[in-house]
Amino acid sequence: KGSALRFLPGDTMTINYKPFASDVRVTGYTIEAEFETHNVRDYDSVIIDALDNGQGFSIKSQQASLKSSQNNLEIQFKEDSRVRIAFVVEQKTSNRFIYIYVNGVMSRVLQYSETDSFDQRNPVNIFIGSESCGLDLYSLRVYNRNLSRHEQLNNFICDRPTLAERIEANNNNDVLDEND
Repeated sequence: KGSALRFLPGDTMTINYKPFASDVRVTGYTIEAEFETHNVRDYDSVIIDALDNGQGFSIKSQQASLKSSQNNLEIQFKEDSRVRIAFVVEQKTSNRFIYIYVNGVMSRVLQYSETDSFDQRNPVNIFIGSESCGLDLYSLRVYNRNLSRHEQLNNFICDRPTLAERIEANNNNDVLDEND
């Protein structure tokens, strides 16, 4: 299964990093988390978040969301299985898309308006853990740019714990010819 940081119900941790302290629309932004929930007693258990006044990102035991001042992009996933969730914000000078990727596959997308904002008034750190849910955290990464769909898929494939799983993930996603 690979190395993981295990959180039992009641275990918590704060990462001293404020992901929405500045305007992420300037450079683009990506946050990736790979994890598995276990012993879920409450399906609304928040396991990873950086929310201030409803703005930021939140990952629950079965749902992930990214909230700006004007938009809310959400996706659901199955608990008790390893999943990789990535939130991507494109630069405001590009197409202004926000994406959610699940296991390297683009699963939700919407365009934010020119007046939308992701920066928080009172920026908060990343909080991990829950009273009513266990968590195995395999990775948590932040990029100060928006990763492309190819980079998202490559990160997912490269982070498979065994060579056999990497080969399988690569073969499952090898659907394009040499002309894309």
